[in-house]
Amino acid sequence: MTAPGDLMQALFLRLKTDASLSALLGGAGLLERADAKAAFPHVTYGRTSAFDLDTGADDNDDQLITLHIWSKALVRP
Repeated sequence: MTAPGDLMQALFLRLKTDASLSALLGGAGLLERADAKAAFPHVTYGRTSAFDLDTGADDNDDQLITLHIWSKALVRP
């Protein structure tokens, strides 16, 4: 598995075990992929990538992880 994939897997495992988040999301919860029948609200994986900013501050790759949060709630200003 790639570093972003490993991090995403660890992040989703942590989020799945968070009782407060699970209560907010209800039945659908955290999904790798949502189909048209997925209940709202739910969270899905987004794009992940690893890159090196080469700042000289460390010798690790930087990782970008995106989570998509899906809801039918109306947002009012």
